[in-house]
Parts: sequence; structure tokens; C-alpha cells
Amino acid sequence: MATYGLRQLIFIDHPNIIFPAISTALAIPALASTPSFIPTILLLSCLLLYTKIIARRPRVAVHLATTWLFVSAGQTVGEFVVSRNAVASPVGALLSAFVLSCVSTGIHLLLIFADVWSGKFALPWARLTFFPSLFSTGVQVIANLSPLGYLMTWSPTSGIDSYEWMRPTFGPWGVNWVVAALAIVGAELAGWWFINENQEEDVSEPGLDEHAGLLIEHPILSPEAAKKRAIVHGSKHVAFLAGSIFILAIPSFFTRPLPVSPFSDASTPIDVGCVLPRPSAEGALTFDDYIAETVQVVGRSRRQILLWPESAVRFESTADREEKLERLFKIQAGGYVAVSYEEPEPNAGQRSGLRRNGVLVQGPDGIVLDYHKRNLVPFVESFPLASGSEDPEVITINMPALPNGGGRPGARLRDITLTASICLDFVSPRALSGLSEHPALVLAPARTWHPDVSRAMWEQTRARAAEIGSAALFCDGGQGGFSGVASAGLHEPTQLGPGTWIRTIGVSWPLDDRKTAYAAVGDWAMFFVVWLIMGVGAFGESAAVFAARRFAPFGGSLAGVARRASALLTRKRATDAEGHQVSQGEQEPLLH
Repeated sequence: MATYGLRQLIFIDHPNIIFPAISTALAIPALASTPSFIPTILLLSCLLLYTKIIARRPRVAVHLATTWLFVSAGQTVGEFVVSRNAVASPVGALLSAFVLSCVSTGIHLLLIFADVWSGKFALPWARLTFFPSLFSTGVQVIANLSPLGYLMTWSPTSGIDSYEWMRPTFGPWGVNWVVAALAIVGAELAGWWFINENQEEDVSEPGLDEHAGLLIEHPILSPEAAKKRAIVHGSKHVAFLAGSIFILAIPSFFTRPLPVSPFSDASTPIDVGCVLPRPSAEGALTFDDYIAETVQVVGRSRRQILLWPESAVRFESTADREEKLERLFKIQAGGYVAVSYEEPEPNAGQRSGLRRNGVLVQGPDGIVLDYHKRNLVPFVESFPLASGSEDPEVITINMPALPNGGGRPGARLRDITLTASICLDFVSPRALSGLSEHPALVLAPARTWHPDVSRAMWEQTRARAAEIGSAALFCDGGQGGFSGVASAGLHEPTQLGPGTWIRTIGVSWPLDDRKTAYAAVGDWAMFFVVWLIMGVGAFGESAAVFAARRFAPFGGSLAGVARRASALLTRKRATDAEGHQVSQGEQEPLLH
């Protein structure tokens, strides 16, 4: 009776209070600046179940709008502190966070509510896998269209260790499909708990179709048959889906990637570091501060790549740029320094004072790479800065090798490929998708205004680097900013806050220039893959149903054939004994 009362309370009496309240509470951890795996799954499961409950009830639009506002409020709670440091006014910060949350939540609620239509599919596998395919597609569309990219989506970036191996193969599509599939499994389990055939009393609501709330609907002959068939037949498909997701997690137990050893015959060691001067008492850091900090660490080896954080230097003119780079060149001592800068936009037109944000790499032979930021922060950067239009290029530099993994650098030179992108570029699926070849290292300067934002950008940078199978050198010059090397086996930052550091990492030798599967085929191929999972599975299920119907006269299966033969033998014996036919076994259906 206690269980019955709880079901009655949740699903019948007060679903319009309980489900929005639970969703709001889950939205706080799930939709923070770094969305978490488990809370996101629970949030999606809760909303999937709730939309199924209210889909055929009156005032569905009112219930959806209420849920939309409540979940948006929960997301705002997690983002307000971040917005507070970006906007001068607390009211403006709260309003901007709430508006962005409303847009994001509204789009995802539409995707969730669209799963109600999956009930129109005749095959259970198609109904189960429709939402995972739709969700992963929707997330990718949002990330491509929004200037905030994945920051506007419910795509988790933390807690996905078991499925991290999928990034180079399936990109974000794989992780998002798994999240949505687990949400479906959770919603189905909760639905079965509600319609459990063993409950002592029937839970129903006057005025509603008795079977309207079933998450997996089936053609029925009677209420009891419908309940049994929904549970038994649906459970097989859900169990198969859950088992498939578990199998996808197995490789993480055996193939945990390890960093490349820097000192071995199969690697080339390079010294990478972030130049992060401590705040100056006189105000903002200047070019001289970065030069003084660089002098302290430069020249330790000719295998050095140092990165300055985003907007570290301001060039006021072409002459000013050349003069400052010449000063830097004199102290480089044969290594490479990546300078992040702002300078006047040469094609500003009528917009006087317009500038652009870029990063250049200067080596022993001068400037070898110059890239301009493409994805600008809305309003904050989009008005004073011009966005770049060209994809980052991959360049090849030479590094001295260490013979036999040790000793002084030899005369041999080894190729190292690298590229660069800047801060918010990494939230876009297009950040590194246009690269001509696989880079060994991605330079990632950044400047954020809050540690939570820095962590979000660290996770996004790490994800984009993992998708193309590269290491990323991330340097955030903001307050409490993260910095470190993100690569296989390296998931945590080296440092928080200011302070220059250097570490030695290894790059595989011979250089692996092969692209990952995701980098090679791109989003369109992954789009077909996620929908093929639904289509191929449904086709196989349809073929099985067709075969069962073809064999229906024989009982639908080998077991059915045996039962049919047994029934015929029983009738024959009865006829021989009594002289007339006894109709036994005819009441059993041919298909079970």
C-alpha cells in the first residue's frame, strides 16, 4: 500500500508539482558551466517521463511552459556567479543568465517533447533509439549555430571517463548518444515501476485513456494483456539497449590512454610552458612584463615552445608590432614563442578603432604561424573586435632530437606539427574540423574572468583536442585561470592562477600524421551513424517480425512447431480412443 500511495502521489495526484521541482533541483548541477554526466542523465530521464505523462492531458502547453521556466531558473542558479563577474550590474548579470538559460532550456525541451511522437513507431527498437538519435543531432545543430557553441547545450563535459575513448572515433556524437540512451533507460524503468503488473491495486485516473501513459505502447486485446506485453516485450529491448551501453564502457577498463614518455626511442621530447607573470602592482601587465618573465625561462633548451595568454600584448601599429617582435626575437635563444595579441584591424572600413585578436608563433626563422580568433564572445568582444575568417593552418617546425632518449641534443632534427586556436573558438564543432592534417600540438591561449569559466574552457579545449587525437597547451591569463597540457592520459590542469611553468612532454616518433576517425569523416558521417543505429535495428526487428509471421502456421518458432505437433498428436490419440475429435490446445495462440 505504501508503494501504491507513492505511485499515486507522483504520477496521478501531483505530477505537475513533483516533476518540475525535481527537474529544477537536477538542473543546478547538470547545467552548470561544466555539465556533469550523471545529473544530466537524471534530468533528461525526469523530463522524458514527465512529458509522457502530460502529453495527453489538458493544458499541456501550460505545464510545459511552467517546466521551462523552472528548469531555466535552476540553470540560472548555476550560472549567476559566472555572469556576475562578467557584467557590472548584478541585475544585468541575473537577467542575462536567465535569458540564455531560457533559450537553451526551451530548445532542449522541444527535443525532449518530440520524443512523444516516437509512440507512433510500430517497432519498439525504433521508439527506444529515436530520442538518442534526435538528441545527439540536436546538440550538434545547436553547437554549430550558436556563437556560444557547446556552452548552450546539455552536452556533459565531466564525469564521462567510461566513454572518453569514444571521442576520437565518434566525436561528441557518441557521448551525447550514450547520455540520451541512458536517459531513455532510466525513464523506462521508472515507467515500469508505475505500471507494474504485480501492484495490488490498479492506479488509474478518471477521464484518461488507461494506456496513454505507457512509455512503450503495443497493440492490445485487453488491459491485462496490454500491461503484460508492455512490460515483457519492452523490457527485452530496454535490456538490450542498457547492455549495449554497458559494453561501450568496457574498453575504458582496458585501454586507458597513457601520456607518451618523453625520453624514449619512440618519442621526441619537447619543453612546453605558459608565460604567466604575476599581477603587477602598477596595473595591467605590459609587453615588458611578459618579456621579463620569458627571459627567466627561455634558453633552457632549443626544444622549447612557450605560450603567452590571450591578449597579452597590444600592438598599436605595424611599426609597433615589428619593434616588439624584434625585441622578443633577440631573447628567444633558438626556441619558439607563441605571442597572443590584439592589433588594429587593417580592413576596418567605417568602424574606426576596430581591432582583432590573434596569436602568432615566432621561431628562429621568424613568424611561422599567424591566426586570428574567429568565435568572439557576444557583445563583450563582438563590437570592439573583428572576427577572423580563415581556419587555422597546421605548420611543421623542427626540434633537435635526443639520441637514445637522453644526452645532449644531437644534430638530427625531427618534425613537430602544430596549430593554434583561441579561447571561445574551442566551444565550436568547427574549431579544428578544417585542419589539413593531424597536428601533434594545439596552442590554446585564453583569458577568462572566473575560475568556473576557465574550467569550462579547459574542458572544451580538452574535448576538441581529444577528438582529433592531439595534445593541447592551454594557458589562461585570467583570474584563477587554468593552465596545463591536455592530451591522452593528461586530464587535469598543471596550475591554477599566475606563475610561469614549463614541463616536458613526449610526441610520438615517427610522427603520426593519421587523422582520427571523427576528424577524417566529420559530422555528416556521424549524423548517418546515429540514425543508422535506429534504422538498422528497426529493420532487423521488422525482418524478425516478418519471419515470425511467415512461420505463423507452424507456431511462429521451433518451440511453436513442437507445441503444434504435440497438440496434433494429442488430438489423434483422443480421436482414436473416443471416435471423435477433441478440440484440445486450439485455444492457445500460435504466437506467444
